[in-house]
Amino acid sequence: MQLRRTLTLTTVGLGLITLTACVALVLSTTFLRRTVDDLDRAQQSARLAASLAHQSIRFELETSPLGRSLSEANGRVLLARLNNLTRSPEERLAVADLSSQLEKHWRSAAKGDVRLAPELVSALVHLDALFATSADAESRHARTIDMVANVLGVAMALLLAAGVLFFLWTINQFVFRPVKRLARSVDRFAAGEMTARAEVRGADEIRRIAIAQNTMADALARTREDQLRYVATVVHDLRNPLAAVQLAVGYVTPKRPLPAEGRIREIFAMIDRQLRRLNSLVGDVLNAVQIESGQIVLRKTTCDLGKLAEESVALFQSMSPYHQLELSCTGSTSLRGDATRLEQVLNNLIGNAVKYSPHGSRVRVTVIGEEDWLSITVSDEGPGVSPALQSQIFRPFSRGPSEHEEVEGIGLGLYVSKRIIEAHGGAIQVSSTDGGGATFQATLPRGLSEARTEPSPALQSTSDERWSSA
Repeated sequence: MQLRRTLTLTTVGLGLITLTACVALVLSTTFLRRTVDDLDRAQQSARLAASLAHQSIRFELETSPLGRSLSEANGRVLLARLNNLTRSPEERLAVADLSSQLEKHWRSAAKGDVRLAPELVSALVHLDALFATSADAESRHARTIDMVANVLGVAMALLLAAGVLFFLWTINQFVFRPVKRLARSVDRFAAGEMTARAEVRGADEIRRIAIAQNTMADALARTREDQLRYVATVVHDLRNPLAAVQLAVGYVTPKRPLPAEGRIREIFAMIDRQLRRLNSLVGDVLNAVQIESGQIVLRKTTCDLGKLAEESVALFQSMSPYHQLELSCTGSTSLRGDATRLEQVLNNLIGNAVKYSPHGSRVRVTVIGEEDWLSITVSDEGPGVSPALQSQIFRPFSRGPSEHEEVEGIGLGLYVSKRIIEAHGGAIQVSSTDGGGATFQATLPRGLSEARTEPSPALQSTSDERWSSA
């Protein structure tokens, strides 16, 4: 459930409940006001009917013509007011009948007959009873509306309270609790508990934050494991040449006679090989550290990739006479790049092909130049790279199976090569079949259009391109 949707729906629900309560309050007060007005009208009508009855009796008791005239005028005023308050047809009919009887009574008084006719008394009694009944009905209606309004008000108050409680429960269940749990897991992880992970619960936004936190924690844990493995690998690979050098130096001590000259030359040759190996290992580590820290500077110039490949092939041909190295160059192989770094990539790729393929096998190096791109392909006849290893072979310290008992290096060559290729704007990939060897192919842009805009030699140092691992 999304937090935004939950809050929106809950807020809309509370708004609808509040709006319904307001509408119900307005309607109930309106109906109650109308009922009160009707009740007041019925009561006024009943009072006017009673006043007319009293006025008729006073008219009968008056002895002077002036008193009867004033009484008649007062009766006509009361009758007009009563006629204005009538609403229903029954009331209008009763008032009309009373008005007719009163007119007869007043006319008969002028002839000397002032007695109340039975019809007039009956009309007065009927009208009074009619308005009294109407007043009672309106009073009961008013009480009913008041009760309904009270019940409706209580129901709306309870519904609104339930909505507020549900809103607070939703916020607590999907926001506050998950955030507290997430904060506790972050605090535990920050305190050094590397296994602490956040619970993936709550709203979608908080779930995504928890997943991101767990992913980050897993990445940091893997980074820590990689660092420990890195230290262990470096220490292990440095210990062997150091042990060999220490053993060789042990042949020349102050208390032992010097070996023969030939033996001394062999000892120093072994020391030289081990020191070279140490230098290579330290160089790989330094390159990896520089790449991760973004401290490598590419010094781009116009160079010939085919010539660099030819030099690398010649180097490994002399170092590994048990392999057949073949070089093929097609098209123009010039580009703008860092010749030293590109030579390092070629040495890593060819060196890996030599190390991971059996004696007597062939290693093919192909450089193909196209219009805007160059490709380097190095193929060997070794055991190949498994699909599982292909996805991680360019990671630090990844090494595949070798035909040799001991393979020098700590698994940083391909990682460094990939970052150098990517720094030039290119890409590198591997393809392989089980037992059919491996093929590494790198593509590089020529970048010769950049060379036309290079600054003068006096400013060449400012055209170096610093690149980072980002």
